[in-house]
Amino acid sequence: LAAVLFPARFADGSRTNPRCSSTDAAKGYPPLREPREWRRQHTQQRPMAPSALGLAKVGAGLAIGTPVALTGAVVSLLTKMHGSVGVAAPTKRMLAEEDAKACALFRHLPALAEKIAWRSLGADVTPIHRCALNTPSGVPVSFFVKREDLASPVYGGNKVRTLQHQLAVIESKYEAGDPRCANIHVMGTGGSNQVVATAVHARERLPKLTALWMDKDVPDLDNTLNMLSTLSMPLAAKFNWAEPLPVLKRLVGAAFGGDGVVVTAGGD
Repeated sequence: LAAVLFPARFADGSRTNPRCSSTDAAKGYPPLREPREWRRQHTQQRPMAPSALGLAKVGAGLAIGTPVALTGAVVSLLTKMHGSVGVAAPTKRMLAEEDAKACALFRHLPALAEKIAWRSLGADVTPIHRCALNTPSGVPVSFFVKREDLASPVYGGNKVRTLQHQLAVIESKYEAGDPRCANIHVMGTGGSNQVVATAVHARERLPKLTALWMDKDVPDLDNTLNMLSTLSMPLAAKFNWAEPLPVLKRLVGAAFGGDGVVVTAGGD
């Protein structure tokens, strides 16, 4: 500013304050520096403190970004777990031992019988029962029940239908030498039918599996019997909701580290 107001006094390039006498200089008043040089030095020496607006922006970014990041991590983990089993072709032994016509999918799309591994797991075609009852209003209602509880003499239920493919794929890969399939994990809640069904139907042809109970279940008789049934079978290991870190370590290792496969909750 002084250079602009008093150009003649700065013609020789002097940076001394023209309004500062020799007496003032002797008193220790600093010489005036050019604005650009002054800004550069003082910006380097005295960093600007964060403003309230800046802190608010950072806080808002964290508030929005953290849930999004966590959601993305969970979705990625679930996707990886779901894909850890994957798809495989049937082994020669499967083709020789299983009747493809017993699989509804292969009856309608027979070309898939030699491309997708499948085991019947002793399951058979289940009947459909017609039921009728009278409502409190007196209007009769009829409905049909698919008796999937009769699917297998060993352990029935709808879980068997997905396990027919999942366990067959693991068996196929295991026989092909895939080391991940020697380390099988199955996850569910405390009374999970999925955990019991997987443990029951896997024990005939596959290595011992690890049961991962992710959370408590309703403390009723059925759930209690399911958990006791699983504990009665030979397992490689077992972890429950009281051990979240070992459970998470197993799931992440199988999903991202190639340290096993995961039969996900529900078998879907």
